[in-house]
Amino acid sequence: MKKMLLILVLLPLAALASAYNYRISMEWVGDAEMQLIMRHPDNIKESETAIASRDCYSGNKNPDWGVKDITSDNPRWASRKEGITNIQEIVAEDLFDVGNYKIIARCLNNADPSNPYQGTTVFINTDLWKGIPGDRETVTLNAVYGTQTWPIIKESDYKNLYTRILKFKYIKKGLGKGKYSIHANYATNLDRDDITTNTYFKVYLNDEQVYRDTGNWEWNKKQTVFHVHKPWTIKVWRNDSKREIKVRGVADGAYHSVDVYCNMVLGRYIGTNSFYVPKSGKYVFKEHDYLHPKK
Repeated sequence: MKKMLLILVLLPLAALASAYNYRISMEWVGDAEMQLIMRHPDNIKESETAIASRDCYSGNKNPDWGVKDITSDNPRWASRKEGITNIQEIVAEDLFDVGNYKIIARCLNNADPSNPYQGTTVFINTDLWKGIPGDRETVTLNAVYGTQTWPIIKESDYKNLYTRILKFKYIKKGLGKGKYSIHANYATNLDRDDITTNTYFKVYLNDEQVYRDTGNWEWNKKQTVFHVHKPWTIKVWRNDSKREIKVRGVADGAYHSVDVYCNMVLGRYIGTNSFYVPKSGKYVFKEHDYLHPKK
């Protein structure tokens, strides 16, 4: 007998007030030249006193992070004043990239002991991270010549699902539309209970979100196979011998003779793959040959 699971998510009031799950802000009073930066995980080891290629800051206010051309997983930088208080902030609905993000508060041109920046108090706030209010850090500017930085490390909301696309099939159905199916596996060392205790499942093919579901999972008696019914279909096997995902749905794009960049988001896990789909619209990964190559 099949059971029905309905997952209700209770969010903090601050998270309900806006679409943002991430918000970092910096506040100070006075003429200090401050700069708030969010650093992408790819650049985490770059110097804190220089701008890295994928930084989100005043000179790159809305970089394309996460899934290419999808805007919901990009950070947005902005500045404003509330009375005499200067505010710079970076917000994002989601941050799909796996890894550590670095928040950098920087004071520029704090030149000499007579500089009026000395003694200025700066507040660095994690207003929201993963939808949860965080900490406030207070720093005081000194009179040392040059640039001062105060880095804060924030862990990604997502863990790596380590997917491998085994099969992909696309059949054109009418102008610009078609049906697709994806068969993938994922890492066997992941906590299987954590995999399907989630609030949503998403699939992105290149710049198109082709699948989104918000729960209502059904499962078998042994709780080893989870699935969601039409209009899209997803099955997740999570037993000890089989860790696989199958998805069928409808896509607006045409996936023939193209490179496909696929992201599969399952709860708080994300798997990323790139593969080439030939003119036939069929891609097959020969896993056995890959794992056991001929000598």
